[in-house]
Amino acid sequence: AEKKELNELLQGLIQIKSVNPPGNEAQIANFIKKFLLKNNIHSNLVPLEEGRSSVIAKIEGKEEKNITLCGHIDTVRVKEEDWTKPAFQGLIENGKMYGRGASDMKGGVAAILYAAVLLKRRGIVPKKTVQLALTADEEWGYRGAKNLVDGGYFDRTDFIIITEPSNLQVSTGEKGELWIRAKFYGKSAHGSTPEVGINTIIPGSEFVVNITERYEKIFEADPFWGKTSMNIGQFRGGVQVNIVPNYSEIQLDFRVISEEDKEKAVELVRKTGEEIAKKYKVRFAEEIFNYHPP
Repeated sequence: AEKKELNELLQGLIQIKSVNPPGNEAQIANFIKKFLLKNNIHSNLVPLEEGRSSVIAKIEGKEEKNITLCGHIDTVRVKEEDWTKPAFQGLIENGKMYGRGASDMKGGVAAILYAAVLLKRRGIVPKKTVQLALTADEEWGYRGAKNLVDGGYFDRTDFIIITEPSNLQVSTGEKGELWIRAKFYGKSAHGSTPEVGINTIIPGSEFVVNITERYEKIFEADPFWGKTSMNIGQFRGGVQVNIVPNYSEIQLDFRVISEEDKEKAVELVRKTGEEIAKKYKVRFAEEIFNYHPP
């Protein structure tokens, strides 16, 4: 009966779209609030912005200090046409549930909620208060968690357990997230006279090849933390086929294991870009547009 109830809870979470952007977590937050209330657990919605909320709840313990169980209620985007199973149904086949967020991380959120329900049903009074913190906007800026920190909700927290999918392996740290734009500025011209313009896709392409080779030589693996990773996630350039592109932009996603590697990554982008810009007589600039420390 408990397994069936837990499966139905996870299905209910999956069936509510909370794809970020835009998030729209208010609907799933209200679903969670009603589920907890049905099981005699009071909760509060903590607004982030219009249509977006996080959820806070507590199982009172013998001490005011708490252990916080934390998970996010938004998911990454989905192209339903690319799925072989329904993305927002919670279909169960051969003992597995399929759906956007089943792993990351509505499964973890369901585990948090059901653990709290079982504590309540069985009349267990924990030594420390157990706080549930279910956050909005994890996938696109962590603003929900920051909003809770700024609101003082973690002031009495001794430990936080985050139920991200980890193959049941305990993780004690996380790589930092560093996003950089590498921007090349040239000169536009008509496609019939490319010699009049300066095409920025050419230096941009060389930048991609060059930085990939340099990355392998610069970053070394740490025996405990692993290796800083680099992903070239986007290459933008050109307006239409008959115009010489005067701007190109490469977006890089570094997952850094240290502040030192963050500085290495920025220097790698800058040095590579400036050398190539000089070669092709274009202007180069780098821009950090997202950073969360390791």
